[in-house]
Amino acid sequence: MINIKNLKKLTMVFLMLVLALFHRQAAFAGTVFGWPTPGSTGLYSGFGNGHYGLDIAADSGSNVYAAAAGTVQVVYTGCKNFDGAKKGHKPCRELGICSPSKSFYKDGFCNSAYGNAVMLKHDDGTWTAYAHLTSVASGITVGKRVNAGDLLGISGSTGRSSGAHLHFEMRTGGGEGESFWLAKAFDPLTRVDTNSSFVNNVPAAPVQKVFFTYFEGIGDINGDGRLDPLDSLLILKNTVGTCRLNEEQKRRADVDGNNVVDSMDALGILKIAVGLAEVR
Repeated sequence: MINIKNLKKLTMVFLMLVLALFHRQAAFAGTVFGWPTPGSTGLYSGFGNGHYGLDIAADSGSNVYAAAAGTVQVVYTGCKNFDGAKKGHKPCRELGICSPSKSFYKDGFCNSAYGNAVMLKHDDGTWTAYAHLTSVASGITVGKRVNAGDLLGISGSTGRSSGAHLHFEMRTGGGEGESFWLAKAFDPLTRVDTNSSFVNNVPAAPVQKVFFTYFEGIGDINGDGRLDPLDSLLILKNTVGTCRLNEEQKRRADVDGNNVVDSMDALGILKIAVGLAEVR
């Protein structure tokens, strides 16, 4: 017999996933956000699984712009560029390349791992953060009002970084100043207009797709030879306990490869099904 309470919970989770996938800027009344690095639209990694933003494949030295008008709340400086991947991902403090003493550290990484960074508070209460910068632009100071498209800094590899890229983060809630850390992070792709042209008057290309590593049967939970919302629904049922996946189904369900079958795998399958992600 179907447990009505679990069924309601499952339905709610499924609807939330669908809304998260298809929600775009038009659904929000308020600030319009543009892409912070026109010309650099590839993603090294997306939002989720403990990662609070997007890692945009911006080469070292790329300009980083404000995604929308707002007020500068936090500015981090004083960190040196380094390639963590080539140094075994050791903290920069351990390697002796963090500076100066005014920078503060988390697990040995400069400025709580964000490196040189700028955090803006926007008129609708949303935060944006731009991290791992080589340098912050002249004139970008706490309290300064910036417009969409204003230069914030130059991309690099400071803080906890394995190579040059821009960590772009969005949060909502919290208060002013350092309370950025109290605000709740969400997927920037649900708010950013990836086709916007107002940033530096340079049209931004659509964001490149997220890619999942291929393995036999990936995502095909029900074994019908295709990926569709029914596969995603089976994962959600397993998550809330209304059905139990066997070992082979669990193997196929772990599309993000973190050895845990959860709602993020269900979302990944939905993205593949509608063409926002590919398997290769």
